[in-house]
Amino acid sequence: MDTVAFRYLSRDVLKYIDMLEILQMPACRVLFAGERGVLLSHEGLYLLACEQGDADSFLPALTSGLDQEPDRMVLLHDAVLVEPIVSGLC
Repeated sequence: MDTVAFRYLSRDVLKYIDMLEILQMPACRVLFAGERGVLLSHEGLYLLACEQGDADSFLPALTSGLDQEPDRMVLLHDAVLVEPIVSGLC
């Protein structure tokens, strides 16, 4: 288990319980883990938790490989993340 991702997500266990559970699964890939956020991937599902204002920095990792995996589902853990992600994809 990635300890940096675990530490970030443990700040609010109830909010990030899904990510904490997926983090324990063998097929989970930690695409980014740092002090400002965590991006996980698990079987076509991408889960993002990050600080307000940092969503656009995760865009390259979210869009990388979209041509091979066009049916990607992205779960954002804060409503303020929607606008930067959607506007960055369009």
